[in-house]
Amino acid sequence: MSISCKFITSISELKKLPTAEKISIRFISLLTGIKFNGSNSFLLELQDFPNGVPALSPYRVKIKYNSTNDKLKSDTAAATEQTTTTENNSSSFKLARMTISLLCQFFDIDINEFDINEKKKEPFFIDEIHLEKICFIDCKCIYVSNGEKSSLYLDDVKPIDISTAIKYATQDKRQPVSTTSTADTTNDDDHVIRDKLISNIFNNLIMIDNDIKSDFNFVKLANFNNELKEFIQERKLKLMEEKKRSNPLFFFGEQGQNSTDSNSMESQIAFNSQFFTLRDSDSSTNANVASPLNNSIGKDNNNNNNNNNNMESRLELRERSYSLTSSLSSFSSEEENALERESHVKKLKINSTNYYDMETPGFYQYADLGTRSKIKGNLYGIIPLFPVPNDLKYKQKFNYRFEFVPKHWDVIHYNGVQKEETEGSLNCNCNLIPFFNSIEIFVSNEVDLFRLFHDILPYDTHEDKMAYFRKLHSFLGMNEFEITIIKTKLDISSAKNDTQENELELFTDVWNFEKIVLLEKHDRQSNVIEPKRHNDERYHINEEEVKLNKKFNFQFIKSDNDPKIFFNELRLNPGDMKYITMFGLLVSLTFENSSYVSMVFTDFTKNNIEQKYLFDSYLVDTMRRLDSNEGFRVMMYQDHFRSFNENVTSIYGMDFHGLKKSWTENYSKYGIVCKISLSCKFFKGKLNAISRVCIPILQSNYLNLSKREQFILEKIYYKGIKRIHQSDLSEYIKDYEKYFPYYQHKDENHSRQNMVSILDKKYWGKSFVYEKHNEEDTTTTTTNNNNNNSNDIFKNVYQKIPGIDELVGRKISFDKNDNIPLLNMRSTEFPKLFQVHGKLIGVEYGIGNDTRNPGKTMITYLCLLITVRDHNEELETMIENRKLLRIEMFKEETINYFLNKSAYNNYDNTVDVSLDRLQNFVGETFQFMVTKAPFQLQLRSRSINLLVWCPVEFTMEEMKSQLWARKEVSKDTKPPSLPQDFEQQFIPPQSSAPDPVSYPSNYDPVTNVKVEDIDNAVVESVSLVWR
Repeated sequence: MSISCKFITSISELKKLPTAEKISIRFISLLTGIKFNGSNSFLLELQDFPNGVPALSPYRVKIKYNSTNDKLKSDTAAATEQTTTTENNSSSFKLARMTISLLCQFFDIDINEFDINEKKKEPFFIDEIHLEKICFIDCKCIYVSNGEKSSLYLDDVKPIDISTAIKYATQDKRQPVSTTSTADTTNDDDHVIRDKLISNIFNNLIMIDNDIKSDFNFVKLANFNNELKEFIQERKLKLMEEKKRSNPLFFFGEQGQNSTDSNSMESQIAFNSQFFTLRDSDSSTNANVASPLNNSIGKDNNNNNNNNNNMESRLELRERSYSLTSSLSSFSSEEENALERESHVKKLKINSTNYYDMETPGFYQYADLGTRSKIKGNLYGIIPLFPVPNDLKYKQKFNYRFEFVPKHWDVIHYNGVQKEETEGSLNCNCNLIPFFNSIEIFVSNEVDLFRLFHDILPYDTHEDKMAYFRKLHSFLGMNEFEITIIKTKLDISSAKNDTQENELELFTDVWNFEKIVLLEKHDRQSNVIEPKRHNDERYHINEEEVKLNKKFNFQFIKSDNDPKIFFNELRLNPGDMKYITMFGLLVSLTFENSSYVSMVFTDFTKNNIEQKYLFDSYLVDTMRRLDSNEGFRVMMYQDHFRSFNENVTSIYGMDFHGLKKSWTENYSKYGIVCKISLSCKFFKGKLNAISRVCIPILQSNYLNLSKREQFILEKIYYKGIKRIHQSDLSEYIKDYEKYFPYYQHKDENHSRQNMVSILDKKYWGKSFVYEKHNEEDTTTTTTNNNNNNSNDIFKNVYQKIPGIDELVGRKISFDKNDNIPLLNMRSTEFPKLFQVHGKLIGVEYGIGNDTRNPGKTMITYLCLLITVRDHNEELETMIENRKLLRIEMFKEETINYFLNKSAYNNYDNTVDVSLDRLQNFVGETFQFMVTKAPFQLQLRSRSINLLVWCPVEFTMEEMKSQLWARKEVSKDTKPPSLPQDFEQQFIPPQSSAPDPVSYPSNYDPVTNVKVEDIDNAVVESVSLVWR
């Protein structure tokens, strides 16, 4: 581009340019729209998104051409040149169309070039391109203005690919990083201005990405790759550091170039009243914290050149000291002594740097609000294991919980469990304890949960929710993930009734998901069991096939970020354009249209979306036809199909024309399984699926694919072999063995042949994932039944949680302990019982179908949230998560027992009445009898359990009795206020309230046993106590 061209950095600079003359300008911006008015021009719309907001008046660049309809001059000279002018008009249009076409090809933007011609000029408008792709364009334009109106006419254009844009932005050497949309470019060269502009645009896009209301998201971009991912992550960190430096709450501030002595630093520390919060700690402890600070200040006096680095290090040390001291100040001396008595719990030292290591469990327990962490590891289970309705009566923020174990944590070591190696796999029982050897992560509701796993395991709105939860629960344990989490507030306040006023808003600190990514095989560093090959030649992978697989996979690399879905998961609205990847068996193919090739695929799922007729849609035998909604029709233009045809030729030695040996256009006899990249939209009311890339998937390529892709393929394998008759396959078995991991096996008497999968332990070290109970496709459209009883589906999960009948006749050790933070870290299991004195602050629950009364609902999950008994909600609305104890009930009989729903006391079974009674206890203190039991999360090569707190012989009647007993015992104090309708709500009809029992002051009102006798008691039979 010419040197005389003026480089502008924002559209506002156009107003400063002189009028009534043509000015050559240059700018760099993002392509957001392409428009064709159908008459005489194309229009490019470009945006900078200054400060993360779309500009009201973006760049609009016209690509003019001379229309054949333009009036010609009427003089004789013009008449003689009419033929030449018409030809020039045609050339002008072709040049404009070529410019648009080349731009779209460069950025891989789908546009139907056949609809843009001189005879058929249909207007079109492609909008919001930046939501799908980042397209940087370097434009040279002619600016024309008359003072009131102005126009930009394209003179030259240079597209910039994403890698080059990242390179330019990285070359921007400004320190610190600027987030403004303009830059001072007075004395800069063009390449410096270019780098600054691209850097600013990336910063603006990051601001949009951080806005939760925005539709823009980097991870949803079609050209999002690892290079862009790493660049954006690094840029975000720089912007956050810059924000911290400019924030007086996080930065000490410079005291001048030559004033860096310790006195100025000490004055700033003295000004901050929150710098040290330990009041009861000894002086030596405080010295341990302050000494590194003083040392760093002393060193700083001798080195003014490294002032900024020292400032940052002192800032980091100060943040660490404040975070630790504030969290430890809430521990009482009694709790510290209790921690010392527990040999397996390490007491944290105030000057310990290991404590702040993000690789240790302590970091995740004590991290401040707003802290982010990005880690790789395994996710286990969902609690509760069923969907929860959104219309619950009590509007507390219900949550699903996940347990995450980073891959560098030695869970076996933390549990003290002996591990045993058996045939290359690890067999052991691991008990997870949140923040001791696992990280507990919360998801607020169903909508957030479905959105979180959408790109990994999409949820179909027509799918049974219970089936999805079952599928997700099984899917989690088989894969590894990279997650990004953030420490946030969680509302735990729970209104007692609709008329309650001045409700206290209690909250706690929890980890929430920000992003979750399924790790591909090559990203994993865990112990992967390599497939074992059989001595038979058919189980040895052909080297030629290895080369073909690499070639095929490379062709698909640009579309790897597209979501992988089944056909029945495709949802499309008019006007939508979706980029997806699907797998399917090639059923038929036709060359009827010279411009493109039509193909029919099936993955054996069904979708009622409107589409063209599925021609020749049968499986080998013409009698075994597909249903009309069981396949999808794909269109592929000749230039793209040429590559697919070459791939098939490299396998068979002939192309599709050579493979067609009969009158039919059906190719199902070859068993060609394909991976297809598709752009889908509606055209004239029917599905228009255009394929850009299509590759054959040989069975030797199976292990190179992601877990999601393997999951889809396994269903196609299983259904395909099941649908095609064995006799039909006998003639084409060699072709099917190229794609399907099956071989024909004769039984002992050689009477018949069966298709046997080679995806079994004998040959591959892993079982075929497709289990028998999934034979009926769980992803097909079913009637919504969100209230299915979870106890039937996940019955095996609850088997290890002790029931009431398991307590009788067993020796039970007993411990009275109110130290909730310590109890949460204990690994002691049943039959050790704990008596905990705490305050009930909230209730969580789930609703399902009543198994005994069809048509009615029941409580299928119940959780009591308790905290330390001396907690004052009016003074402290923030409750640390470590000070919360969750008493959970999963079994139907346990919940019914707690709610007093038994054969002799079944006076009201309605859910609302039970919850109303329970909510009246919120805010009161009780003595709870609990035990820790293993909740089974995983059932594969090793048993993964989460240790949860369960009630033991504890009911709502017991809670009521405690309130009555406390009222009678505490004669000298004001009795606790009970609800006005207390007797009416808690006394069964046709019965009277029990006479209040008076207990001596040295007796426990719960157990009716002397307090001094309880501490060391060993109870022989539970039938004598707890009532």
